[in-house]
Amino acid sequence: MTQSDSLFPNDSMDIDTSSVKLLDLFDMRELQQIQDAFSLATGVSALITDSDGTPITRPSNFTGYCSLIRSTPQGLARCMQSDAKLGLMNPNGPIFARCHSDGIFDGGTGIMIGDRQIGNWLIGQVIDEPIDEEVIRGYARDLGIEEDLLAQEAKKIPHMPRGQFEGICKALHVFGSQLSKQALRILQQRRHIKELQRVQLDMAESEERYRALVQRSSEAILLIEPDTRQVIETNRHFQELLGYTETELQGMKVYDLVEDAPAAVDRYYDEILPIQNELPVELRPFLHKNGQVVEVERTGAMVHLQGKKVYMVTARDVTERRMIEEKMHFLSFHDVLTGLYNRTYFEEELTRLERRRDGAVGLILFDLDGLKLVNDSFGHEQGDQLLVRTAELIHGCFREEDIVARIGGDEFAVIIRDASPEIMEEAIARVYAEVSGLRDREQRIPLSLSAGYSYAGNKKVVMKDLFREADNNMYREKLHRSQSARSAIVQTVMSLLEARDFITEGHADRLQGMLTRLARAAGLPESRMIDLRLLAQFHDIGKVGIPDRILLKPGPLSPDEMTEMKRHSEIGHRIAQSSPDLLPVADWVLKHQEWWNGQGYPLGLSGEHIPLECRILAIADAYDAMTTDRPYRKAMTREAAIAELRRCAGTQFDPIMVELFIQVCHEQAEQ
Repeated sequence: MTQSDSLFPNDSMDIDTSSVKLLDLFDMRELQQIQDAFSLATGVSALITDSDGTPITRPSNFTGYCSLIRSTPQGLARCMQSDAKLGLMNPNGPIFARCHSDGIFDGGTGIMIGDRQIGNWLIGQVIDEPIDEEVIRGYARDLGIEEDLLAQEAKKIPHMPRGQFEGICKALHVFGSQLSKQALRILQQRRHIKELQRVQLDMAESEERYRALVQRSSEAILLIEPDTRQVIETNRHFQELLGYTETELQGMKVYDLVEDAPAAVDRYYDEILPIQNELPVELRPFLHKNGQVVEVERTGAMVHLQGKKVYMVTARDVTERRMIEEKMHFLSFHDVLTGLYNRTYFEEELTRLERRRDGAVGLILFDLDGLKLVNDSFGHEQGDQLLVRTAELIHGCFREEDIVARIGGDEFAVIIRDASPEIMEEAIARVYAEVSGLRDREQRIPLSLSAGYSYAGNKKVVMKDLFREADNNMYREKLHRSQSARSAIVQTVMSLLEARDFITEGHADRLQGMLTRLARAAGLPESRMIDLRLLAQFHDIGKVGIPDRILLKPGPLSPDEMTEMKRHSEIGHRIAQSSPDLLPVADWVLKHQEWWNGQGYPLGLSGEHIPLECRILAIADAYDAMTTDRPYRKAMTREAAIAELRRCAGTQFDPIMVELFIQVCHEQAEQ
């Protein structure tokens, strides 16, 4: 960002901001309206506070869960610690973190004036996965809150994907930055007005200083001769506002610069100004040199210059503010991720249809099958992309006049006027055909939808009953489709894992041989060998959800990267649980990274609490890794690898199984 693009211009340093507070510059009702609109549009809770954390506005959309926590001194202290961290000004973006109190998502941005913070805009109180109930109950006991009450309120906390909430935090930072800009402009304008008023009292003595002040002002200023309506002087900001040079503006008349009719302009000068001597702040259309209309916030007053009365116009371009207002209005009724109408608009439309006089209405509900599995396997970014693809597909299958909305995390709704059962069934068939065609054309995460519809042929049907009927029909359909959808996604995961096997040069095949030999030596029955071969092939299936930049990194992983890598056991467990073929090894997939001494992950199991199959896999997997070339090192010799296994026996590995594995290796070598 260049200096000219900075949020805080250099001349802000001339202003004393040490005693300025947020409410000195903004009306609390306007701040409340902005905050409420943002909360309504995004579905998050919101609060604007003073720089010391004292609330200025009423909380918007606060959850009962957080209200209960804040009702206790200890809970309030923790919340204020989080608020202080979230409210820090960060010019590079919003602050995004989990709350100190309980792990829910919060975000925030500072409101600045110059280099001093005068307020905080805080949002949050959403989660991307349920909070463990035992943790909640323990937390309630710590704070002296009734356990059942806090647990009940926790279930009501809105769910939101992490990527969606981060996007909302970025939007918050933009709006917070605009408030910071506006605060500085207001303070500058007040400073300039005071300066101009002071100069006006002593014009004869300081006319040159007055002219210099006009030129240095951050506002666009125009001086007009009242009788002739001719331009006397303009400053640089006014010239940039309308695209003229100073020379071009000299001698032009005000009629050429505004969209108002000449008669309306004359009325200002002949009737209003002689009586009032100044004009209130108004939104007025000015004309750019290129012919386009520029909407400005304009005010004016009569001042004295060289002993004569002149009309001084101060103008501010409000295009940017208009764009923000339009965006806020759009967000009030549209889903941030997909651009479709949101649940607020959908419910208002149902209320309007409740009052209709005639006409049939149809309602179709769609549910995206397997979204949670996609999020768990591939990450929320891929899940968001799948939601966007789904929204585009559904929207493209309906008419412009049909209302298509995203009403939940994986739910979409379509309202069709003048509908019939035949029209509804044809529409659903059209969507299913597009889904089928998409599967055939694209080798990506398979898209699967369940649908249900309801139809009201007369105005007597209550829209809530119509929604309930469509919802029930949709969930009956989902019962038939959900398992096949999960299976298709798991098959995609398996294909991706097989495609990545070239990196490990037959790692799974070698493991199968080592595992079965060691398992037989350990006395496991032949009936377990099939499952062991599955474990050898798919124990790392969760790595499809780990970014390639981590998975394929040639050198050692950083602590943060290692934390991310450790998630693959839990991701793999969720994937295996969704597949009938892999369900027998799902528990082993979860526990295959546990250590004999309890220092492994994710559960910290130790000794014989770790399944024998996992202990066998850990030894064979480590041996194969050590005796295979890697991008960042050459393979160890068989003797060096065996020595390393013995060194780690009793800590990482089962010591008895290590010796048995070494015996099997020697026998294999002799053969």
